Amino acid sequence: MKERVEENEKYFDNINELVSNMDKMLKDMEKIKPQLDKITEYYGSEDWFKDIEAHTKKEIETKAGVLSEDGVWNMQEKFDENLHELRELTNSILNERQHRVIVLASNNEHKIKEFKKMLPDYNILSLKEIDYTEDIEETGETFEENALLKAKTIHDFLQKEHPDYIVIADDSGLCCEALDGAPGVYSARYAGGHGNNEANRKKLQKELKDKDRTAYFNCTIVVYYPDDTHKVFVGKTYGKITEDERGDKSFGYDCIFLSDDLNKTFGEATEEEKNSVSHRGRAIEEMLKEL
Repeated sequence: MKERVEENEKYFDNINELVSNMDKMLKDMEKIKPQLDKITEYYGSEDWFKDIEAHTKKEIETKAGVLSEDGVWNMQEKFDENLHELRELTNSILNERQHRVIVLASNNEHKIKEFKKMLPDYNILSLKEIDYTEDIEETGETFEENALLKAKTIHDFLQKEHPDYIVIADDSGLCCEALDGAPGVYSARYAGGHGNNEANRKKLQKELKDKDRTAYFNCTIVVYYPDDTHKVFVGKTYGKITEDERGDKSFGYDCIFLSDDLNKTFGEATEEEKNSVSHRGRAIEEMLKEL
C-alpha cells in the first residue's frame, strides 16, 4: 500500500512538473508574440494565435490524466516539437511576406495608410523608404497617363537592386461635366500655384456660374509588374458642386463637393464616411480583385 501511495505521489509530482514546464513554454510563446502579431495581419485575425495556444494546452491537460509516466513526458516532448514547428512557421510566413513588396509611388502618409489597410498581405513601401528623392513631373493629359508615368519611373529606378518589386501609382482629381472634365489632372494647380485650395475653389466657382454643377472625383491606379506589364483600375464617386463652402475647408474641393452617396459634403463627412464612398477606395477595391 505504501509503495502504491509513493508511486501515486511520484506520478502527481511529475504532473505538477509538467504543468510548470507547460507554463514556461506558454511564456516562451509569448516572447515571440510580436512576430505572431504581424502574422495576424496576414490572416486578418488574432484568433489564429489563441487557437494554437488553447489547443496545445487542452491537449496536454486532457491526456495527462490518463497517460503513464512515460506518456506524460512524451507529451512534453511533443509540446516542445509543436513550439519549434510554430517558430519555423512564423519565420517562414514573415520571410514570404517580406518578399511580397509593393512600392507606392508616393510619400503621402494618408494615402500610404489607406493602401496598407487595404493590402495587409503586402509590405508597402513609400518613395522615402526606397531612397527615391526626385520629383516626378506629371506631364500627362489624363489621370492614366500621369499614373503610368509615375509607376514606370519607379519601376525603372528599382531595376538595379529590387527588380522583383511591384509598383503602384495613382492620380486623381475633380471632374465637372459642364467644364468637359476640368479641373481634371490640373485639380491641384487649377488656379496656377500647386496646392492653393482656396484659389482653386474660387476659380471653379467662377467657371461654373450659371452652369450644371454635376461632378465626380476620379482615381486611376496603375499596377506595374516586374515583367514590365501593367494594369489600370478606376474608381469614381459622384456628386454636385455647392455654391457655398460647408465643413472642413483644409482639403482640396471637399467642402464644396456634395456627395450623392452621403447627402453631405466631403468637408462635413467623417473620415470613415468619406473613405466608405471614396474614389480611391473604389479603385483599390477593383485592384484587389486582381491582386
